[in-house]
Amino acid sequence: MNKYLRKALIYLFSFIVIVIIWGVACEIVGNDYVLPSPWETFAKLGDVIGQKNFRTAYGNTMLRSLISFAISLVAALFVATLSKLSRILREMIVPVLAVMRSLPTMAVILMLLVWLNPGTAPIAVTIMVILPMLYTSALAAFDQVDIELISMCRVYKVPVLKRILHVYLPISGAYLVSESGAALAFSVKLMVSAEVLSNTYKSLGGMISQSKVYMDMPEMLALTMFAVATGVAIELLFGLIQRLLFRWRDYD
Repeated sequence: MNKYLRKALIYLFSFIVIVIIWGVACEIVGNDYVLPSPWETFAKLGDVIGQKNFRTAYGNTMLRSLISFAISLVAALFVATLSKLSRILREMIVPVLAVMRSLPTMAVILMLLVWLNPGTAPIAVTIMVILPMLYTSALAAFDQVDIELISMCRVYKVPVLKRILHVYLPISGAYLVSESGAALAFSVKLMVSAEVLSNTYKSLGGMISQSKVYMDMPEMLALTMFAVATGVAIELLFGLIQRLLFRWRDYD
């Protein structure tokens, strides 16, 4: 069986199992206000997707997620490159990353809401969380390049552009693309969470927050499912990009 077909069947089977467990739990609870049935939630999802305000909100959330990811990726690649060139700088960044990873997200959002508006605070929070992840991934990708190979390029005076295209990218690019997909998917999840807490206007998180106020549990679950589906789709897309760009590698 084709390995891609096998993975698709595994994903489908997992989804069916989750829906079955969800349906059983719904029957046990017996209260649609607490836990709506899968069918009711799917029907609500179809209604929500057809609304214009949902498309606007979803577009705003994705735009903020992409902006946060792009800023974090560029900064992470730049700092990781400097860290690769300077051992001292690499060691100095370690405690900074430790502090950034230890910051409580909810507390940071509340503080940023004092300094920023609800539209930009989620972007700042997402950057603060995603940047350390991408930096670590970029540095790990760069470390995959053999030092002896780099030395040989210097000895034979290989141009920098050729080093990047024919040495660095083929070796570290596959890992970096994979980790970037995971980081972007996580940034969407984090962005929605930050929007919920800050009640951002015309956003996916804002719609979830509004449905909570009106106790519309089917809509809340439907919007959450769509956010989860977006993250999964992003990871699958980056996995496809990884396979297309690095066909010479074997991915099981």
